[in-house]
Amino acid sequence: MNEQETTPFQTQVLSVCNRTHDLLGSPTHQLEGIVDTEKVVLDIPKAFTYLSGYLGMLSQKQGQPVSCWHHHEQSFARKHKEQRAIMRHYLEHILTSALHEDLHLLSTLQHSFLEQSTLYGE
Repeated sequence: MNEQETTPFQTQVLSVCNRTHDLLGSPTHQLEGIVDTEKVVLDIPKAFTYLSGYLGMLSQKQGQPVSCWHHHEQSFARKHKEQRAIMRHYLEHILTSALHEDLHLLSTLQHSFLEQSTLYGE
């Protein structure tokens, strides 16, 4: 098989990537946050929601120490809206970034799933 020829699996992957790009819209729309969204409920270990709250605050503070962390920690535990919004925003950012990286790897046929399919046969 030459380098130009694609397997049925690669064709499927590229089709999914094309559809994903269509759903995302133009890069300008993505930067401006003009994309369709969908609400999804995820079960995440409580330890990671706690950590994401702290990381979200560090991100807002551009890596500077979070003043009065003990107060914020109590607010997270009580599920105050502002702290929960910080946590959700950080989790959304991480998930979006990870999936965007996966999309890039799939689009360029460099994702580890494609390597596995070559190892185990298609």
